[in-house]
Amino acid sequence: GGVAFLLDVLQPRFARDFDSGLGINHSYLFAEYTYADVDNFGKPGFVLSSRRWMFGLALDY
Repeated sequence: GGVAFLLDVLQPRFARDFDSGLGINHSYLFAEYTYADVDNFGKPGFVLSSRRWMFGLALDY
């Protein structure tokens, strides 16, 4: 699951200049949570499960 915030709404003029100058249509700040349950189908062996948060800046060209 995750959520993203469109940065273009904060400075629409800057967003238009960013698009015409660099070709970046939209920019976002995002937060995403990933849960992976990987346990070799319950059999003995490696358990590669993980839970993590990812944060970042996304650019849409």
